[in-house]
Amino acid sequence: MVMDTDAFGGIHGVALKGTATQAAQSIDFIAPATPVTYGVKPIALKATSTSGLPVTFSVVSGPANVNGSTLTITGVGTVAVAASQAGNADYAAAAEVKSTITVAKASLTVTANNLSKVYGAALPTLTDTVSGFVNGDTAAKAVTGAAKLSTTATAASPVGTYPITAAAGTLAATNYSFKFVAGTLTVKPLGTVATPALTPPQGTYSAVQSVSIKDTTSGAVIYYTTNGDTPTTGSTKYSGEFPLQSLRRSMPLPC
Repeated sequence: MVMDTDAFGGIHGVALKGTATQAAQSIDFIAPATPVTYGVKPIALKATSTSGLPVTFSVVSGPANVNGSTLTITGVGTVAVAASQAGNADYAAAAEVKSTITVAKASLTVTANNLSKVYGAALPTLTDTVSGFVNGDTAAKAVTGAAKLSTTATAASPVGTYPITAAAGTLAATNYSFKFVAGTLTVKPLGTVATPALTPPQGTYSAVQSVSIKDTTSGAVIYYTTNGDTPTTGSTKYSGEFPLQSLRRSMPLPC
């Protein structure tokens, strides 16, 4: 109602009816960096409205959550974030503005563990170590399956080093990819070995003898000759009794 007075002091009132017009506003949403990698630090979202009123953020879709203006990525995929301003008595609601972020997988390193064994012993169980977890993840929580581990070494491989290769096998992870690092299997010498025992004893016999050779050193591999030469790893490898007339002792080699 509008009030006024006339020249004679009279008071007049006029009632007015209508609707107040709200001003328009818009949002300037600074697009977050993309792509990012799973495990990225929380992202600070930035947006302003032309009205000066505060902007509200929300996650429209994808593996993330928002608290105030801080966006936390929780998985791999595409995250859609919206910026909105609901308006007030003076300003109409602003049109919602959206932005998307692509989240790539983080990388885990699967390393074949270095191992060793003595010559002639069975191959040890091949193992690996997985590293590179982020966001508090663990192998039990984030990975399924197992890597495929293999080596070119065998129980009979000579002293030396041999690669242990790691491959994907049945490994799988929603938020991770894998890279593989080889390890080394070292075959060590047996060290000091006992003198082998021959049955029958060394000597010359008129009849053919069945010869057996035994050694008390665990894992010892015995090589022998029948011509008096010193045995080497290139000599005949003992695998069981054999017939012979003239006996000469052989020695197990520290292999």
